[in-house]
Amino acid sequence: MDLQENKQALHIYVVGAQSEDLIRQMEAVRNFVSHFSHQSFSTDVHSFIKHFPRKLYEEFKKTSEEEVWIKRNHQHISMFFEVFTFIFQYPLIPCYSLAEPFVELCLKFIKTCDPELNLDAHSLIDSITRCVAHEPNRVLFINENGLYNLYCYLQIPKINLSKNFKIFCRNICEFNIENSSSLCSLKLSENINQIMNKYLSTKDEDISWILFTVLRMFHRLGVLDGINLNVSKLYTITHSMFIIDINKSEYHGALISVSYVWVVIINGPRNTFQINTIDKLVLIATIFAIDLSLNLLNVFYGVGPLKENKNTKQMLYIIYLTLVAFPIIDHSAYPWLRSVLIKLHHSVQKYINTEFLRYFSFNNQFLFAQYFLKSQAILKIRISKKDAKKLDWFFGTLATQQPLSNIYLLIGIHSAYLATHLNLDIAEPCKMSTWPLLVFFTDIKNILKDLITALSDETYITKLETEQKLFMYEDLKSQYLSIINEDLIQNVFSECEYQLRSHFDNLSPEIFENNCYNIYKNLMARTIHSLNESNYLDKNRAGSFMKVYHVNTGKFSQIPVDHATSVVTDDFKVMSTTLIQANANSPLRINALLKWFILIYEIKFIFGDIKSKFDNLNFI
Repeated sequence: MDLQENKQALHIYVVGAQSEDLIRQMEAVRNFVSHFSHQSFSTDVHSFIKHFPRKLYEEFKKTSEEEVWIKRNHQHISMFFEVFTFIFQYPLIPCYSLAEPFVELCLKFIKTCDPELNLDAHSLIDSITRCVAHEPNRVLFINENGLYNLYCYLQIPKINLSKNFKIFCRNICEFNIENSSSLCSLKLSENINQIMNKYLSTKDEDISWILFTVLRMFHRLGVLDGINLNVSKLYTITHSMFIIDINKSEYHGALISVSYVWVVIINGPRNTFQINTIDKLVLIATIFAIDLSLNLLNVFYGVGPLKENKNTKQMLYIIYLTLVAFPIIDHSAYPWLRSVLIKLHHSVQKYINTEFLRYFSFNNQFLFAQYFLKSQAILKIRISKKDAKKLDWFFGTLATQQPLSNIYLLIGIHSAYLATHLNLDIAEPCKMSTWPLLVFFTDIKNILKDLITALSDETYITKLETEQKLFMYEDLKSQYLSIINEDLIQNVFSECEYQLRSHFDNLSPEIFENNCYNIYKNLMARTIHSLNESNYLDKNRAGSFMKVYHVNTGKFSQIPVDHATSVVTDDFKVMSTTLIQANANSPLRINALLKWFILIYEIKFIFGDIKSKFDNLNFI
């Protein structure tokens, strides 16, 4: 680098820039750029900006403000971008603060697409990358929707730069949170609306990627809540891009940002979106399932921990309602749903077999166990020996909770609910002929004991009467389920009720010659009926039920009726006889009773309230 030559070139440039002739000004600029552009570094860029020809700058400005591309002066546009890339060809230098007018011009130019313009896209992207290293320039770029406008201006898909452009976008989005106050909420709202409208008119996948990348950045900066976001329009976009992405082999990456943004939006203070249709429930649940499945696998493979926070719990319960609704969903309309839920099940399966779950709070351990058992029952997935061992550990944990303020008496009904899912598959008539009945009957007997004990416990009854909620579900509706419309919840349970009635009411009665089994089955019918009608058992009824329960407990050989009733009080004889006689006329099978118990529990304690019930249940 010859300092004397540089000094002379600068002098010639300054003289030319001061000329009133536009042609001479343009020539002076070109000569200066030509001379210095091949030098590895030059401090003369500062002088170049300081003495830039005023008339030429005004011509650039005038051209940038022309909104019809065909009326623009293409010579001026080409020259401007030569100037811009020259100014920002070096890494961050002090003169960048002087270059702000050129940044503003650049952002104006790229707002109007010009299909005839031929630019070196790589050089321009590199220059903008260096330009936004100066934070005030980054603020300008984001406020003026620079990412979206540059994408459209350069026609990125046509020049095969989508991958590089995404890297560039991530770089731009590394915004310093300390400067977030400089962002304009009004402009950001307009920007997001512009991007959404573009996607809806083009279905361009890169546009949807930009949209969710920018929204995620806004959340990180703490400005998302201040944006006037059309959530209905965002849902339409989410649905559209999901239908496209779900059919790809690698759909996870595209949907992770979508899940993240939706969790933020539905918990935002300005949110008006509600899950009020099966379509919305299935879509949001599927997106959350994909995200959660990937997070759990990352934990399993040691990539990072799973955060014990509100978002994880909320996602699980939205997916949980989808499992409740699974039998009534038209799966031809959502062919992907089963496979996505199976993948999540296997991810949860891997997760609960790690040591990480042990470090979660008891409530969240219960949530994962509850989800896992619900998932395996609905999706009809067999439980492995390893899973059974882990579940035995968890049920053992339930049984050791008694010292904690009589908590066991409160979780007895929870334990019965979980155990019921384990026995649903066995209780199918075709399975009972091949399953060790003594094991099955013992499980049913244990469920029944937990139910009678829990439903008659004073602590349980007092809690329901005073708080109207069950332990571990106290804040569920207010904190996690408020996003789900009440009418949708009622419709889901009404449809499930109708399906249960239609399926079981037309089946022939279940007949067992084992009187103990018949007695226990009818006891369960009466206990579940009491739960549906009044949420609890009074002491007298519970006492009578427990007397029946304790007779010949553990013996499941065929027992004559006279023997079964001869060792107890007259009161018991009447109840026992009534129970056995009722069985002869009851159309309900044991698997029907188990499914009714699950449905009643879910509408009363999880998704509805304790006043919810099903009318005209004729199990007894």
